[in-house]
Amino acid sequence: MDRGGLTEKSRVGGMREIRYPLLVVIIGALLVGCGTDGSSGTASPQVVSSSATLSPTGADATPVATPAGPSPSSTAPETSPLTREKQAALEAAFAKHSEPDLDKCTGSTPLTNRACGRELTTASKVANETVRRLRASQPEHATLLYGPIFTTATQLQQDMQRLRDPIPCYGLSKAPQPPPQLAAEAQAICAEAADIFKTRYRIFITQVLA
Repeated sequence: MDRGGLTEKSRVGGMREIRYPLLVVIIGALLVGCGTDGSSGTASPQVVSSSATLSPTGADATPVATPAGPSPSSTAPETSPLTREKQAALEAAFAKHSEPDLDKCTGSTPLTNRACGRELTTASKVANETVRRLRASQPEHATLLYGPIFTTATQLQQDMQRLRDPIPCYGLSKAPQPPPQLAAEAQAICAEAADIFKTRYRIFITQVLA
């Protein structure tokens, strides 16, 4: 075999052996370059916001938070002079006659129960005293200013009259008690009348405090 031919083949084979490792090195270098040029691979660092502050050493400090503006203050609505006048009249009536405990009058309260009668009477006196003070505070315009309150107070007095006559409910009248055969019916009538009075009194208080 020709030695020259062998030499040429050996040269070609050696070049191939050198070329392939070199090619791997070149490809690796290209991949590393692509990973650092910003178009692919690891992303470039973010730009620090202009709102950040620098510490004395030059390092980035925590961004300074912008203080929030003052929140609108929530204020309770001011009580009108008219409402204050009504409330003052009611408080004065309570101070004079005490606040009634109408829970002592229930549907099962015996019609001879004088404790219930006293609480109903107290409520009636509170309403009357409140009206008297309101009329005195506005002699010329009381009806115009407090008309609904006066109307309810008048109805309360009418309710009290029904509790006194014709049946003497809860000791509110000295009239004789109904005969035994009518006691149950009289009891039901008194309980209903007391319930109407209690509802009307709650309406009266609501009107005064409104």
